[in-house]
Amino acid sequence: MDFVNGLYQCEAYGGGLLEINDESEDQWLYFHFKIRGFQRGVWLGVVDAYNDRVFRAISTQKEPNYVKWHAGEPNNYGNRENCTMTWVPRNSWHDSDCFRQEQVVCKR
Repeated sequence: MDFVNGLYQCEAYGGGLLEINDESEDQWLYFHFKIRGFQRGVWLGVVDAYNDRVFRAISTQKEPNYVKWHAGEPNNYGNRENCTMTWVPRNSWHDSDCFRQEQVVCKR
């Protein structure tokens, strides 16, 4: 599912896209992604909404207190990566094209 449709789906269930608040939560989620067979990315509720290369949490519109960017990320490859996903195979964050098809996990 692309980022926007994932966002709408989570809002329809009364929540929002996943935001990871600390290392402990990140490790718990990684464990659950692995046992559920997730092999790609999972959208996060962190975006560069103003195209200023500042990624903000959707829930607060502020830079998140916890991030786990992969080395060299965010890189805005092709000048079109304004959304964020956690890439399960590497257990790290990547900026990505918002139209990419990834997993969605909602959080309340």
